[in-house]
Amino acid sequence: MFDEFAREKGIAISNQDGGGQFIEQLAVALKTHRETPTVVHGFRIQTMFAYVAAALGGCRIITEEDAGDLFVESPNFKRPDFRMLTTAGREIFVEVKNFDQQEEPMADFVLKSDYLISIQRYASAFQKPLFFAIYWRRWQIWTLTPVDCFKQIGDKSSLNLLNALKKDEMALLGDCRIGISKPLVMRFHADSTKLRSIDSSGKAQFTIGNVSFHAGGKEIANEFEQKLAWFFLNYGTWQHLELPAKIENNELIYFDVTGVCDDPNPEQEFLIIGSLSQMISRQFNSLTVGDGEILRLSPQVDPEKLGVLIPKEHKGEALGIWRFYQQSSLSDAKKQNIVS
Repeated sequence: MFDEFAREKGIAISNQDGGGQFIEQLAVALKTHRETPTVVHGFRIQTMFAYVAAALGGCRIITEEDAGDLFVESPNFKRPDFRMLTTAGREIFVEVKNFDQQEEPMADFVLKSDYLISIQRYASAFQKPLFFAIYWRRWQIWTLTPVDCFKQIGDKSSLNLLNALKKDEMALLGDCRIGISKPLVMRFHADSTKLRSIDSSGKAQFTIGNVSFHAGGKEIANEFEQKLAWFFLNYGTWQHLELPAKIENNELIYFDVTGVCDDPNPEQEFLIIGSLSQMISRQFNSLTVGDGEILRLSPQVDPEKLGVLIPKEHKGEALGIWRFYQQSSLSDAKKQNIVS
């Protein structure tokens, strides 16, 4: 950055005064960026996608594509945000976008066609498919869609949420919807050797004796499944948490923390609690946002610390796991020619 600044000013990088001027210019740029919410949100969402993709475990390499020098024969090229190599050996380009639909929940995502075409030209030059990763902020979901899913009308190109969901390819990165044994419960047991009686106002003073997890009526003894249960309770798509208590002889035996959400098929033994990308994104948000304010663009942990990587062969003992991978309706032949 300083070398670029020196070239623009026509000074040598050894120039003593140049360093101070450079810092002043950086300070102005930093102030401008910090006071522009769209820029701050855009940077954070771009970082979130990289962390989510890394935590899902479906990529061997994720690298920033739009960084460093670029020399091209034509100015009509724009680099996408990321180049990715999946564990299946597929190499793709990804452009990341944040879409806030607070006022119009079902509004189309719209781009200038020239902008989209310039990125597509770059991907085509490398003969690699181009995808758009869109964070639909209102719904807190990610979609990963091929560039040809956009509908072009005049100088605009648009994509609506329903089509994005139909053509979603997040499974390329290891994403899936998660079903678990129900109900999922974290139980706080009162220490029976200490005071735990209920007073006249209905309150109980007690000491926690131990904490256990339960799924489908079974106690979770496996340490890995306990870790999964904690993650699912914290970041699943629960509508709310219930805290029922067991009381005997006017004494508190235990109370539960139970996740509750819509269960359209109560006869099924499992409950779908959202996708892994949703849960990891919620965890990312909890580490970067506080009291409605962006605290940092990336969390103070490495990507492998986010989420819980579930081995492909794992089905669960007490905590049963069901995984649902969405396969795009695009044919294999069409997938190979997305940017042709």
